[in-house]
Order: sequence, then structure tokens, then C-alpha cells
Amino acid sequence: LRPLAPVRLAANRVMGGVRLSWIRRTREGGDGWDGEVPLGEAYERYRVSIFEGETLLREAETPDPAYFYSDEEIEADFGPAGLDGAVDPTFTVAQLSDRVGPGLAARKSFNV
Repeated sequence: LRPLAPVRLAANRVMGGVRLSWIRRTREGGDGWDGEVPLGEAYERYRVSIFEGETLLREAETPDPAYFYSDEEIEADFGPAGLDGAVDPTFTVAQLSDRVGPGLAARKSFNV
């Protein structure tokens, strides 16, 4: 019942921060190639976690397959040097299920 880990995680620098994005996967009815896969859950929601090494710095939830990580949040989490001064900054994304909670998480390094 656990949602599958999202794929194609990306971190792109944009005006005012970093846009994190991903593509969801589904456990049900996802064999077709006709575009976006069915949701397979009662609602679409994700948990985004920001890490420096293994230290959790921030968690947020979003109803979209994207999260805007603002420059203000980055400075609060990593200090004035931001991501440039961080040691092994990464983020994880897990789709949330109303039945079983968070699914499998995917991890990506910030390459911005």
C-alpha cells in the first residue's frame, strides 16, 4: 500500500530561491504511456525533507509535485553562505498516503 518513490528529482535555481520538482509514480493503473499516471491515492500530497549530511534541517508538505525553497529558508537552514557553504546538502521527497502515511522516499543532492 505504500506509495512508490517519486522519480526525476530536480533542483533548479530560480529568482528568489530553488525550485525542487519531481514526477510521481503510481501503484495502480500506471502501465499506459498516455501521459500522466493515475494518482492512486485519495489526494496528492508530498513530504519534502531538507538535509545537510544526515541532519534534518526542514520538513514541509506540498500538494504539488514541486516545492519552492526560498532564499530566506535556505539562509535560515544553512546560514549566510547558503547551499554554497553546505556540506552534502540533499533533499528527499515522499508521496503521502491517507492509508499508510509516507511512501518510499527518493533522495537527491542539490546541484545548483
